[in-house]
Amino acid sequence: MSQVQDNMASPNLQITGGAVSSCNRKKSLTKSLHALISSTPIPEESIPYLVALLQNELNTYPKQRSYTFKPNAKGWIIGNDSNLEYIQTRKDGFQYLHFLLQNPGKVIHVMQVYHIGQSAPEIMGNLTAECVDDISLSSPQALIDETTRRSISQRITELKKQIAISDVMPSHPDQKELTQLTDYLSQSNNGVRRNNFTDESEKARVNVQKKIKSALTEIIQVSPDLGSHLKNTINTGYEVIYSPAPINPPEWDLF
Repeated sequence: MSQVQDNMASPNLQITGGAVSSCNRKKSLTKSLHALISSTPIPEESIPYLVALLQNELNTYPKQRSYTFKPNAKGWIIGNDSNLEYIQTRKDGFQYLHFLLQNPGKVIHVMQVYHIGQSAPEIMGNLTAECVDDISLSSPQALIDETTRRSISQRITELKKQIAISDVMPSHPDQKELTQLTDYLSQSNNGVRRNNFTDESEKARVNVQKKIKSALTEIIQVSPDLGSHLKNTINTGYEVIYSPAPINPPEWDLF
């Protein structure tokens, strides 16, 4: 164990040499693997090679970032671990972002996000998606009005352009939203009742998307690093999600 600690205390350890050293390195790592599989002690001569291998692997991962996004009496304290800024605003877009940051990786219906945004910041507390699962996501309406139809058609056009540029996978949120909207519009044109996307949901989608975009514009002006991260990880539509990288996601100070 003492040799493991000594090796871990030497972050710049490198295993160099010619063919013989390379052969020894392979043999040592093979012994280490067999030891791990059989739950037996790792040979001491193999430890330096194993430590160097693990250190090289760790060095490939980006440094974990830390961000702050928490409500204040009259606004929000935001920024990264080296620079914090204060924005005096009570705009809904900041409420929407704050709620999404509490639920990383969770797909949330836009109606849930919209209703959360209507709550006062001082009484919101720590809200997760499960806290608002009982919010009605649709209301019984048979057909959509012409304004909603035009809005949906415009959104379909926007999604097609985004998908054409980025060449996204079928499982990407933009592609899923495009399929849902296209199907819904087709069904509504045929007079079929659909409750998944009602006029209320469409208005909520437009509202949430517009206000998040406005909030991001303000954030980028005072904290470009934080704003860029949010812009690249927040997806809006009928389903809204904050999707940070699964490996080494940032830490958040939210309260």
